[in-house]
Amino acid sequence: MGQHQIAERVVSGAVEFDAAEALGRVDNDRELLCEVIGSFLENIRYDLDELDALIAIGDGTGARKVAHRIKGGYGAVGASGLVALAFQLERCPEVSIEEMVDRARAIREHTGALESELRRFVAG
Repeated sequence: MGQHQIAERVVSGAVEFDAAEALGRVDNDRELLCEVIGSFLENIRYDLDELDALIAIGDGTGARKVAHRIKGGYGAVGASGLVALAFQLERCPEVSIEEMVDRARAIREHTGALESELRRFVAG
């Protein structure tokens, strides 16, 4: 499935936390993955706030850099759909600030659902 198709699934509400993919990234070490998830959960809101602030001042270059960092965080926790959304934001120099606002809003909304899934995984 391509980045665009994955992003469409996320936008349509199919937030995906792929535990098997995430565990594979850490040699099936659940404890390590829980640490990675903890770090992600500590930082993602700050990153999203920074993204919103950069977009608000019209700094598309800075926003794309933060989107790249956010994309890496999503990848580390096995959230391929959100990787695709962040990738779209990162790779869109010709996109207007208004479109960046819409994409950042979608990322933020779906991150809330992802956070819930990650907390269940850590608890479980």
